[in-house]
Amino acid sequence: NKQIDSILKYMRTSLYCLFFMLFCLGIYFLYLTTQSFNHLNANSTESSQIVSKSVFENERENLGKVVYDYSYWNEAAEALSGNVDSPYLEENLEGDYLLDTFDINRVIVYNADGKVIISYANGEQNLTETTPYSQPAFQALVEKATKVDYKSPTPVTSFINISGQLHFIAASAIVPHLESDSVSLGKLYGVLV
Repeated sequence: NKQIDSILKYMRTSLYCLFFMLFCLGIYFLYLTTQSFNHLNANSTESSQIVSKSVFENERENLGKVVYDYSYWNEAAEALSGNVDSPYLEENLEGDYLLDTFDINRVIVYNADGKVIISYANGEQNLTETTPYSQPAFQALVEKATKVDYKSPTPVTSFINISGQLHFIAASAIVPHLESDSVSLGKLYGVLV
C-alpha cells in the first residue's frame, strides 16, 4: 500500500511538473507568435511605405518629363514670342489628348512676364477659375521654373492641395531648344504648368 501511495504521489508530482512545463511552453509559443506578427506587421508597413513613395516619385517624375517635352521646344517658344502665327497651343494643349494620354487635367501657360495667358481644364479653355494659381505653393513653383538654365531647363515638380485633394504639379520654362530666326536660344518665353 505504501509503495502504491508513493508511486501515485510521484506520478501526481510528475503530472504537475508536466502541466507546468506545457503551460510555460504555451506562454513562450504565444510570445513568439506575437513577436512574429509584430515583426511581419512592421515589415509590411515599411514595404507599403516604400512602394507608395516609389509610386509617388514615379508619377512626379513622369509628369515632369511630359511638361519638359511640351515646353523645351521651338514651337512652344514661337507660339509665345508673337513673331510667328503658331497653332502650337491649340494643337498641343487643347482637347482631351493630355487628359486621356497622361491623365493631366489642368494646363496653364504663363508668358515671360508671369501673366496667365491660357488655361485649360479637362481639355477646355478655362480662364475663369484662377483660385489654384494664387496659392503660394503654386506661385513658388512657377517662380522656381523661371530660375533654371534656359539652355538646358529642368522641370520643377511638387504636390499641391486644391479643394482638399492632393495633386501632382510640374512646371517648366518655355524655351527653344535650337536657335532660329524667330526665337533666341537661352531666352525665357513663358512657363508651362
